[in-house]
Amino acid sequence: MKQWVLILIVILGLIFSSSTIQSKSWKEMSEQEREEAVSKMTFEQLEHRYLEMQEKRGKAIENLDLPGLSEEEKVELEALTKERNSRLAIIREKKEIEEENRKKAEREKKEKKEIEQKKRKKAEREAVINRQPKDIQELMRRRKVQIGMTKEQVTLSWGKPERINRTVGKWGESEQWVYGDTYLYFEKDIMTSFQDSTGP
Repeated sequence: MKQWVLILIVILGLIFSSSTIQSKSWKEMSEQEREEAVSKMTFEQLEHRYLEMQEKRGKAIENLDLPGLSEEEKVELEALTKERNSRLAIIREKKEIEEENRKKAEREKKEKKEIEQKKRKKAEREAVINRQPKDIQELMRRRKVQIGMTKEQVTLSWGKPERINRTVGKWGESEQWVYGDTYLYFEKDIMTSFQDSTGP
C-alpha cells in the first residue's frame, strides 16, 4: 500500500512540475525550461509554429501598420529557432551518414564484382592455356609470343592488338597486328614474323 502511495506522489509531482512550466510565459521560463518545452514538440509542430511566427514577422516588415512580434513571441521564436537548427543539423548528419554508407556499399559491391570477373577471366584463360601444347603453355603464362603461334594463342598472351592492318593480294591475305612499337605478321591463322627494336 505504501508503495502505491509513493508512486502516486511521484506522478502528481511530475504533473505539477509540468503544468508549472507550461503555465509560465516564455519570458518567465529559464533557458533550461525553454529548451525542455520545445524539446517536447514534434518536428512538425516545431516547424509549423516557427514558420507561423516568421511569416508574421515578415508581414510586419512589409507592412508597418501590422503589429510585429511581441517580446514574448521573440523569446519563443529564439527558443524555436535554436531547437529547429539543432534538429535540422541532426537530420543532415543522419542523411550524410546514410549517403556515405550507400556509396560505400556500392563501392564494395563494384569491387567485389570486379574481383569476381578477374577471377573468372583468369580461370577461363588458364583453361584455354591448358588445352595448348606444353611448350606453348609456358610461353603464354609468361606473356610471351613466338613465330608459329596461332592468333588465339597470341591474343591470350598479349591481349587484343591496338590495331589490325590487312593486306590483300593475288597471293592471298595477310594481317599486321600492332602492339605499340611491335608489329606481328600473320598469314592465315599463323604468326610468321614480327618487327620491333628488341624482339617479342
